[in-house]
Amino acid sequence: MKDIPLVPIVFVLMALFTSLVFWKKDKVRSRSLLGFSAVFSVMLSIMSGFGLMILTGVPFTSLTPLLPFVLFGIGLDDAFIMAGAYDRSDPGKLVVDRIYDTIDDIGISITLSAITTTLAFGLGGTSSVPTIYWLCLYAFPTISFVYIYQLTFFVACIVLDEQRIREKRRDCCTWITAKDTNGGDSDIEVVREDWEEDLSKNASSMSEQCMLQYANFLLRPWVKVVVVVLFAGLFVAGALSASRLSQEFDPIKLLPDDSYMTSYLEALSVYTELAGIRNPPYAYFRFVDQSNETVQELMESYVNDMVSIKSINYPPEFFWLRDFKAFLNESGNALAQLEFNSQVDAFLSDSVYGELYRGDIVRDDSGTITTSRCLVPMDNLNLKDVKDQVDALEDQRAVTKMHPANQGLDDWAFFSYTDMYDPCEFYTRVVGELLWTAVIGVAAVTGIVALFIPHWSAALVVLPLICILYVDRWVSCNGPALM
Repeated sequence: MKDIPLVPIVFVLMALFTSLVFWKKDKVRSRSLLGFSAVFSVMLSIMSGFGLMILTGVPFTSLTPLLPFVLFGIGLDDAFIMAGAYDRSDPGKLVVDRIYDTIDDIGISITLSAITTTLAFGLGGTSSVPTIYWLCLYAFPTISFVYIYQLTFFVACIVLDEQRIREKRRDCCTWITAKDTNGGDSDIEVVREDWEEDLSKNASSMSEQCMLQYANFLLRPWVKVVVVVLFAGLFVAGALSASRLSQEFDPIKLLPDDSYMTSYLEALSVYTELAGIRNPPYAYFRFVDQSNETVQELMESYVNDMVSIKSINYPPEFFWLRDFKAFLNESGNALAQLEFNSQVDAFLSDSVYGELYRGDIVRDDSGTITTSRCLVPMDNLNLKDVKDQVDALEDQRAVTKMHPANQGLDDWAFFSYTDMYDPCEFYTRVVGELLWTAVIGVAAVTGIVALFIPHWSAALVVLPLICILYVDRWVSCNGPALM
């Protein structure tokens, strides 16, 4: 919730930035108000996309507030491209014709960008991790809204701003009309002369000269060879580093800076190593007649099988069934003649056993045990090693799946559970999810390029470049660990 106020802060900062970019010394030809409208169009898109998803009941998770930061970049990029193309058009034409020329010039570029980004997030909705596909569900329509608002709302703002310039009203202070200094010349002639003057200035500006010199330098044969060799070396180094990526999870990185949990986890890291999980798993028994001696043998064998996995060194210290049998043996014939439910009553009436196991046995109104459990501590589990945790999850799952009591059942009668299994389940999926989303992202962009670029061979250029970017990005963002 503390991150949500960052969105209006970003809105204000981006509004100031775009207004500054569009600002000129000329009080009339300055377009700061147009820059603000570009940011406002993105904000409208976010409100429309998020509002639609909230109305349809898509959960708003902790990952969703990340989207506005991406959307501001996508939307303002299109706005800058569109405004630049409009400024390059002939000001002697009607505004509608200039808009037509602008869209004809850059329409395919922003359309391809919107389609590929939208499709990539849309395909991300196939993820099996709920928070990821909920994030993609928010991104899919919102990016579409960004594209729509840029081609409608922002284009309309360009037209209105151009009308303001023709009427010589000041930027931001549109109610103030500047004095006529044209000497009787028509507005269109003056605008055209200023436009040609700007083109002449831009052609000889320092930035243009620097870019021209850079282009000439880059196109020298020996420079091109050096560039290709350097990027090939970077790709090889990136591929080697990517091959050594490992899973790592540090909960401190997910906590706010002022969280008391940070100092607790840091202390836990200093003073413990293989401390086992903080909420040990329980072995649960259900859907069976727990008064049956054969079932009881199966319950004991399941606990013994659980103890045989790597993450568990010692058998459970407390197991109600084991202590129940010991209690009956100690009681002699006094309880041997009673039915099972009455024996359980006597067992739980004991002050020691009742305190230990009353919370581990669930009984119905008749006193029959419907569900019971046994604490099975994982005392040989490294909390810092994701692979160790994944192995523990898979080992206990293999034991549970192969146990005779669960054969032929989709909903297992015997199983173990702890809340640690939830992130461990995510760890087992995250590598596959990463590879899957990378593959469909590359395939989506390559397919769109093959369809929309005039010659299909463009896809052969785009495909390897995207793959190289993926490899370099993983290494630069994640280093040796994949969180």
